[in-house]
Amino acid sequence: MKLLFIIFTLFSLINGYTKKEINRPINKIKDILKEEIKNISLVQTTTDGKYFLSVSNDNKIKKWSIETEKLVHTFKGHKESIYTIAITPDEKYLFSGSADNTIKQWNINTGKLIKTFKGHKGSIYTITTSKNGKYLFSGSGDDTIKQWNINTGKLIKTFIGHTHYIYSLKITQDGKYLLSGSLDKTIKKWNINTTQLIKTFKGHTSYVYIIATINNKYLLSGSGDTTIKQWNINTGKLIKTFIGHTSTVHSITTTPDEKYILSGSGSLFGDDKIIIQWDIKTGELVKTFKKTIDKPKPKNTDRKWLLIKNTKNNTVKQWGFSLKFCALSI
Repeated sequence: MKLLFIIFTLFSLINGYTKKEINRPINKIKDILKEEIKNISLVQTTTDGKYFLSVSNDNKIKKWSIETEKLVHTFKGHKESIYTIAITPDEKYLFSGSADNTIKQWNINTGKLIKTFKGHKGSIYTITTSKNGKYLFSGSGDDTIKQWNINTGKLIKTFIGHTHYIYSLKITQDGKYLLSGSLDKTIKKWNINTTQLIKTFKGHTSYVYIIATINNKYLLSGSGDTTIKQWNINTGKLIKTFIGHTSTVHSITTTPDEKYILSGSGSLFGDDKIIIQWDIKTGELVKTFKKTIDKPKPKNTDRKWLLIKNTKNNTVKQWGFSLKFCALSI
């Protein structure tokens, strides 16, 4: 958990947070989880900052009250590991994607399972919802992306074109296009309405783990080749490559003023568990934030990573810590 302080320190530099404000949410969540934190794979807070959701290796999701430090609900139903969660914009529903090849929809206020989306033939690694909260998109180990009607649970369409697992999905700000990053080393741009493949972004020499956008003009991609690439979303042209990480880039975000990129990287056996701040305009490395972490025993850390998200006040939106990876977003 010590690396969390470094990530919050980074946010304080960008957003002007005090040390007291930085430490409060870290210590609060750490105190609530206590011994349970050893089994946590993902943590995400609600936008009002009152609750957070934790995903553990027992295939359950738990909702906690930050104020009372009590467990509010336990979401049970998945048969295998949960890899991803998403909340609708109105925060009424929680979605979870699992290695059991299903997506489940839950009432976030009661913990009740509403429906199960079935159709994928592989693990669900990434899910996202449309801005109007009507549709769900899922990326899977079956190399496809599926669009679902949230209200009915029906499969609307399938996007076919990738040749390996899909790890990251992003909808453009205008809602017209879907972007996907894959283990096939490419990013693809799709017409959401027709499923037509508009463009394929090629340039990475290893899998694409994470993608992000800058307004509606630029695409950022983090890869196992240790680089971040910036692309023109409309033309597909590669603009620049950010070089500085020495292991897989697992997370990318931009500061609210979109002047800087923050990227997190790390690997189980590598030494690069760092956050880098980049100048978007010049591509230059501004600062490196690094904390040495003892290499853990593989049996206790395989596939384990921690991601904490906080969208309160639309400022600091996400931070992360991991024995295996370093992940963040604001």
